Amino acid sequence: MFDASNCTNFKAFKNGVYFHIARQIVAHRWLFNYLFGATPFNLNDSDSRTPQLTKPVRSLRTSEYGFVNDKGEKITYDTDYTHHQQQIEQLISQGKLFSEHEVYGPVRFKRKIDNENEVKYLEIRILDTDPFDIAGISENDLNLIHLLLIYFLVKDDELTESALQHNEDLSNRTSLQQSTETLLNKQDALAIMQDISQLADHFGIRFNDGLALIADRVLMPSKTPAAKIVVAASDATEMQLWATKLGNERTDYFKTHEKERLYTAVVYYNPELKSLEKRDLDQLKNNPPVQFTTQEHAQGLAYLSGQVKSDKLWPIFLSPIIKGMRKCHNLGT
Repeated sequence: MFDASNCTNFKAFKNGVYFHIARQIVAHRWLFNYLFGATPFNLNDSDSRTPQLTKPVRSLRTSEYGFVNDKGEKITYDTDYTHHQQQIEQLISQGKLFSEHEVYGPVRFKRKIDNENEVKYLEIRILDTDPFDIAGISENDLNLIHLLLIYFLVKDDELTESALQHNEDLSNRTSLQQSTETLLNKQDALAIMQDISQLADHFGIRFNDGLALIADRVLMPSKTPAAKIVVAASDATEMQLWATKLGNERTDYFKTHEKERLYTAVVYYNPELKSLEKRDLDQLKNNPPVQFTTQEHAQGLAYLSGQVKSDKLWPIFLSPIIKGMRKCHNLGT
């Protein structure tokens, strides 16, 4: 891209490309809020700035009542990267911001070193955590976002200040819709779906699942994360209980998974419990061999978690090995 441009300064060119993508994200934040919104309830009713909601919304976090700067601290994306940074520096000099890390806009420019004027990557700040995926965001979500970023890169329509303001208002209205309501500008989303579908043809089947995801959610609002949350929890109180239960289950899963990796490393390769260097133990945890059947493996894990006694283990030869493992499994806690 740089070689095909008329620019002679690579750093300035790269900053310009990142700013172009950021502006497109800002202009299409309504789409991100619709597709990924997942904060339908206000769980902090002591915040006087947030009104008492009479119904679940799509994404309180990405609305005007969410994680945003005060109106006097607003940073725009309407000119270029240099002007954007100058706005931040001015607010810092006025004492309105402590540092650029307090800029809560939809996109943040991350640099290699804070005092250097070269963008390393973009931080997209308008994605709610998806509670239905253990990682908080699914691979299909990431594929769709990847495809959208490519689309934004090649999209060359002019974004005026008034257009960006219009889209900001649209974004806020989208966030404050009920979670099962149809997207306000559904036709715009359908047009984008058609464009990115043609773009995806150049990459084979890589983005097919991402395309299916956007189609499902645009055509059926009940498929969006916010709508699915409301089915699981109808109000803020139920949401708190449901989220706590889900969080505890995920914590238990990760703890058990880590114990399983340690158990695999020691029992498979070191049943005599000889001393191991951390490097060797990590190697065994990350690349375990398969020595036992699935049933035998499950029995060993059940013993470690206290679900069965050692005399219930079968076959019998597992018992002395697991007893020894029991003595050292706390290494993983």
